[in-house]
Amino acid sequence: MKEWILDCCDLCLAMGTDRIGGHWDAISVEVMADKASYDSAVGRVQSIFRELSRAAKAKGMAAIYNEQMYTPSEIPWTLQQTEDFLLAVNSDNADGCPVYVTVDVGHQAGMYYGLEGDELDYVEWCRRFGAVAEIVHLQQTTPDASHHWPFTEEYNEKGDVMIPAILEALEESHFNYANSPLAEVLPPVEKTWLIAEIIPGPRRSWWRN
Repeated sequence: MKEWILDCCDLCLAMGTDRIGGHWDAISVEVMADKASYDSAVGRVQSIFRELSRAAKAKGMAAIYNEQMYTPSEIPWTLQQTEDFLLAVNSDNADGCPVYVTVDVGHQAGMYYGLEGDELDYVEWCRRFGAVAEIVHLQQTTPDASHHWPFTEEYNEKGDVMIPAILEALEESHFNYANSPLAEVLPPVEKTWLIAEIIPGPRRSWWRN
């Protein structure tokens, strides 16, 4: 997978961009069943991203993005795990390019795995990490799923995602960023692209399995 990502860096540069993002890790059920094994796997993911950031910078890349998810098998998936990931990957890593988080406003559906409170609030995610997110994925959805609906009148009546609330949260994230532990390892981003991630078709029922 590291080789694939670095090959994609070459493609990015050839196409005129110096950033790459996605979500690439997946931790097995067997590993998740044991806390020590899970913690070790999380640490390996952090170490691999540090390696990737250095190799990507050597190629001429300016940033790598890792998208936050909503299951413990794909990290980071909680507010604290996201902060820990960004601190671990970017601390004392001058030889690497910045590693930022991509926030998806429909990925706060971790209630099926025991999450509650702020963990389930897309506004809080934007407030906490908007200053270090060059990409925010937008979708209309309900709190308990990731539907990837469009922002039409029909779906706005069904969903709970409000664009003005996202914009206010991003502004607040920048305003308060100096007080964040992340300010010690990452400069705030200069731009955030709000990208509509609309996936047409019937409702996907397999996403939570």
